[in-house]
Amino acid sequence: MFCPRSRGKKSEVQTEEIKAQLLQVARKHFAMHGYQGASLKEIAKEARVAGSLINYHFTGKEELFRACTETFARARMEAINRILAEPQSREDVRVRLQIFVEEVIVSMSEDPYSFDIMEREMKAGNERILALFHDTLLQSFKNVVTFFSQAKTKGLLKPGVEPLCVSILLFNAACDSARKDLLLQKFYGLSLTQVEWRKKFVDHIVNLFMNGVML
Repeated sequence: MFCPRSRGKKSEVQTEEIKAQLLQVARKHFAMHGYQGASLKEIAKEARVAGSLINYHFTGKEELFRACTETFARARMEAINRILAEPQSREDVRVRLQIFVEEVIVSMSEDPYSFDIMEREMKAGNERILALFHDTLLQSFKNVVTFFSQAKTKGLLKPGVEPLCVSILLFNAACDSARKDLLLQKFYGLSLTQVEWRKKFVDHIVNLFMNGVML
């Protein structure tokens, strides 16, 4: 029996699947080749869709690039700003740092290319990416600095601890760990995608910071 409504739902699902596949492949190509070097033809070929579908879903290369970067950046900003509210106690700092490190590692493991795209394009002087970074990830980093500054004001940090330095170290520890996961898999057979290992790894990072900078 013909059911237009069911057919419509199926079509919507297929459309979202195609868009998701295009984004997944496009992120890899933009990360590897940059905005200028990435080819829409090659992206469509690897995604196994007609090239015209890129223009249909994203109206061209610039819109596809924006979709690959903006969603990731704004999602990270919203998550970090939500997690790192003003700390109320030493234990509160520990809990929020655990959630923060977990969020960074999981997001970069699930989407290994978006951060690489932004880093590459910033080095290339891409004004659009510089503006996006300023409005999202840079604001998130400033929120981490504020978080540690608030902890210092409450007398939770050790004397002489600089919130900016701690924030840089924390961001680097979380981001670089996620980006080096392939090496961890290759040489140690472990991965941050493994829940138990990730939990142990996050606990180690947090413990190092708690013991190193907190009273």
